Amino acid sequence: MFRTALCYERAYGGAAIFPVINDLNGDLSKPLNLEAVTEVKRLVAFEPLELQPVTYYNDPLDDGYGDPETYRLVPLGVNGAAPSRTGKLIHESRLIIFPGRVVTRAPVSGVRAGWGDSVLSLVRETIRDFNAGFGSMAHLLQDFSQAVFTLRGLNESLATKESDLVKNRLMLMDFMRSVLRALPLDAGDAGQNPESFQRVSTPLSGVSDVLDRMIYRLASALEMPATLLMGMAPGGLNATGDSDIKLFEKRVGQKQDKHLRPRLERLIELVFLSKSGPTGGQVPDKWCVEFCPLSQPTQKEVVDARKVQAEIDEIYVNIGVLPVDDVTKSRFGGDAYSFDTKVDVGALDRMRAQEKAAATAQGRAALEAQARGTAPPPATPGA
Repeated sequence: MFRTALCYERAYGGAAIFPVINDLNGDLSKPLNLEAVTEVKRLVAFEPLELQPVTYYNDPLDDGYGDPETYRLVPLGVNGAAPSRTGKLIHESRLIIFPGRVVTRAPVSGVRAGWGDSVLSLVRETIRDFNAGFGSMAHLLQDFSQAVFTLRGLNESLATKESDLVKNRLMLMDFMRSVLRALPLDAGDAGQNPESFQRVSTPLSGVSDVLDRMIYRLASALEMPATLLMGMAPGGLNATGDSDIKLFEKRVGQKQDKHLRPRLERLIELVFLSKSGPTGGQVPDKWCVEFCPLSQPTQKEVVDARKVQAEIDEIYVNIGVLPVDDVTKSRFGGDAYSFDTKVDVGALDRMRAQEKAAATAQGRAALEAQARGTAPPPATPGA
């Protein structure tokens, strides 16, 4: 449903996910009662045309000042049915809003009121120019080679009664060229060349550079590397395209953190608050959302990373920062190798306190034995 909502947002300028929640309140126009959430049944994704803002937050002291407070649900037609023009009011706290590209906070009249803009508005003209450029190239290829007949005295012949003879001659030459794939020409008298045939090619120098620039412009508008968008190999010496891919992954990661993470956290929090959920309505003290890596490392990169981590673990163990057992559990205690170091600080403090107490007791016992004369005195440094 999140993927569907993201597609709606990019295509139509907005979307919303409606978690069907039982909070012991049948009035959807009222704010969600977080303390009474008993169950999150399912998720429903709405297009912007299905949710029309009705009221807005008008108090500047509110966190959502200028944003819609309630929406009217106007379901679109399903399976050919006519869309409904009446619907329930839904409070914004019951929705996970994907606002689209926000261009202004002022309410916009029309069916898209209260929503942002589509990402397609940024690239519509670029895609049109891109298609026009490659379409023009296709027309150039059709006329790339043009056949040219040369007849001496053609204009004079067409101006006289011999025009029919000239036309018949041209038709015969074209017919012979099509059937025999050969062209018979009249060589004329010695030193004369009354007829000639040649092909004139259309110059295409510089066209490829122009098309490449159009590809880069389209990739820039779409915020995607040209190698990924067009499936083309990077050009130039020692060019791998890794920098473009890393920049694209960085941009996607930023969108995940700034745009997708808060909405996922909102849904997960509702699941935690659900009395029938996995935590029985109790939100854990510590929890987080971790996205899957955007790229898979090579085997060599994995080995090198584990080697560096092993060297770091060795340093921490040797200087007494981490115990060996914690390092072993952190790396190999799960289903797979992990780079996250998990340390029970409380248990570590208790263990060090016990070691300190044992050392203190051992020193006290040695002093008492020395006082009784049952143990040799401690060695003097340098003796």
